[in-house]
Amino acid sequence: MRPLLYTFFLSAACLSSHAQTERLQLPAITGTPAQFTPHNNTLYFTADNGSGDKLWQITSSTAQPQMLDSLFQYSSSTTPWRRMVVLNDILYFCGRNDSVGEELFAYNGSNAPYPVADIRQGSASASPEGLMVLNGIIYFSAATVAYGRELCSYDPVKHKVSMEWDTEPGSASSNPYALQAVGNQICFVAQTQASGKELNVYDPVKKELNCYEIVPGASGSNPMNLTVHNGKLYFSAQDLVYGNELFVYNGSSAPLRLTDIAPGNAHSLQAAACGIANLGSRIYFAGSTGQVYESMLCSYDTVTRTAHTDTLRTNGNADIRGFAVYHNRLYFFAKDNSNTSWLWRTDGMHAAEKIAPMHAEVVGNRVPMIVHNNLLYFSGYEPGATTSVYRFDDSKLTNSVSRISFMADVQLYPNPATDAIHIYINTPETANLQIVLTDATGRQVARRAATTQPGTNTFNISTAQLPAGVYYMGLYDAGGILQHSSRVTKL
Repeated sequence: MRPLLYTFFLSAACLSSHAQTERLQLPAITGTPAQFTPHNNTLYFTADNGSGDKLWQITSSTAQPQMLDSLFQYSSSTTPWRRMVVLNDILYFCGRNDSVGEELFAYNGSNAPYPVADIRQGSASASPEGLMVLNGIIYFSAATVAYGRELCSYDPVKHKVSMEWDTEPGSASSNPYALQAVGNQICFVAQTQASGKELNVYDPVKKELNCYEIVPGASGSNPMNLTVHNGKLYFSAQDLVYGNELFVYNGSSAPLRLTDIAPGNAHSLQAAACGIANLGSRIYFAGSTGQVYESMLCSYDTVTRTAHTDTLRTNGNADIRGFAVYHNRLYFFAKDNSNTSWLWRTDGMHAAEKIAPMHAEVVGNRVPMIVHNNLLYFSGYEPGATTSVYRFDDSKLTNSVSRISFMADVQLYPNPATDAIHIYINTPETANLQIVLTDATGRQVARRAATTQPGTNTFNISTAQLPAGVYYMGLYDAGGILQHSSRVTKL
């Protein structure tokens, strides 16, 4: 049998991008810019100018931020669920003034922002959170006098606020958050005395609510990172048997667990400030094997139904933060082996590469990060700088300054394997590598160090003690970055 031939780049993978990462000019601010919300050619966000959070706008790809109304105070942006939404060319959000407190406000692009509903009469605050739009109606959680904080809605045509569902009956609150639409259903996390924190699914037409108890009883599975992809809801939840893993809800059946990256009840999905994102057929998240690495870049392929891991750092926590898909690449923040925070990217087929040294700001366990008008915006700061909004254009990105790479041929034999895998690497340079073998769940089953010399190098990994099945062989460079991965079958 002829060995399989692969061609790949081993590289330091550090791109020159300072000219393409622009720090926008904001007056002195005391908080982190957050709640990025695009509408037409304008990007809205909030930032504290020292006298409370204000509403700001960026009107073009070259414009600097402008404060809309210095007298208007946006509600606190320290919670990630106080989203802004656009419906019928009007921006809706949780605002505040002395007359109505924190209530549902609107901005039509010309007049000053104004309250559209006073859910709790007078200066008492309903503090709407988690705004989302479904079929022309705005849904959110709000604090009411009679029902506590529960799921509510606003119809802009009828100018009517409705109490949708009292998940925790009476004046007690279920505190719905993380609202997402799956088809014509509203998915959210809520907490009750009977079920704890669990996934709830509400049908606003049928006026029906289903609570899916992943962990039966009052303990709850604490679902997080709710993300919709191809009409399905992906999220992390803590199972009593398998720990914190990736789940999916298809819109009709009970949620299904997809991964067990950290075997047993160890947690593989981390409550990191990145959430879950999809690129191509893969669902990405920050995770851990529960043994060796912390905060690894993990993914689940929805087509092959296999899990994959990418170790960005070999000597500590990579502290992965923020996910955004921009021009068919996944951008995020993570630390390398020198404990320096970088902006990274991956196309899902090649090793992740470092773009620029940059520290991401976190607001309510999320990094404010969004793509707008073919540009990537995020909150953060460069070494030696203060927090601001950054604008990144990857169309001008060059890789000619600090990228170090060489072509190498990799051959595996035999494949399928029985007792051992022989790995042949033909390269013109010296390199320190780690050869890692993982099973279909992403669990590491074998590992060895390897140093290549110019010419053909041969390395072996024993598979004699492994059960039959599919495995993945990964080559990692000295920086802990995955440079090559290939599938291996054990007979």
